[in-house]
Amino acid sequence: MTPAATRPRWPWPLALLAFVAIGALWLVPGLAFPWRGGLVALAVLAVTFAEYRSLRPLGLAWPWPRHTLAWMLGAFVVLELVMDLLVQPGIAAATGEPTDYSAFAALQSNTPTTLRYLAGMWLSAALAEELYYRGQVFLLADRLPAAARTPVAVLAGAALFAAPHSYQGLSGLLVTFAFGLAFAGVFVLARRNLWVTIGAHGLVDTLFLLLAYAGGLSWYA
Repeated sequence: MTPAATRPRWPWPLALLAFVAIGALWLVPGLAFPWRGGLVALAVLAVTFAEYRSLRPLGLAWPWPRHTLAWMLGAFVVLELVMDLLVQPGIAAATGEPTDYSAFAALQSNTPTTLRYLAGMWLSAALAEELYYRGQVFLLADRLPAAARTPVAVLAGAALFAAPHSYQGLSGLLVTFAFGLAFAGVFVLARRNLWVTIGAHGLVDTLFLLLAYAGGLSWYA
């Protein structure tokens, strides 16, 4: 049984309402990083289980370790090469400005903060963002006509994923949108194995945070 073949139990207005309500959790005031992401992750898991009585529809079937790890590492390498050497420089050239990573300047040579960011990133970015912007968006799109499902899920998920990154400027917004498209593409190619995108996303962000710690964010310029 594939995730796409699982029949939803809820009418689409209720599923859409649940999706919007979970998205609003990203905006809960007074909740520090990474606990908003943790709350979103728990909500996605709870809502999915309530509707489907399983987490498989999200792409969280029991992974085949070697297969999943191979996809994860392969996706990470390809994403880094394509995004860092082609996409990010191309976007910076088109907009006339590099992505603004100044929000991460405090990580340079700051071991405690970097370790805290690394741990929080795996919860809030790798896990929660992939559960919401890939897993749940694709599930919601499964209610559309067959021909529209994947294009809508890919584009909508990437747009929603990019929106919170506006603090990185226009280039940052476009780069994050491109990453959203790429993660969605990996999700589709890996036959909707969300463990693959969770791992690839976490590895991409781990490299970014380690470069921030080492003062090497000019690599992305």
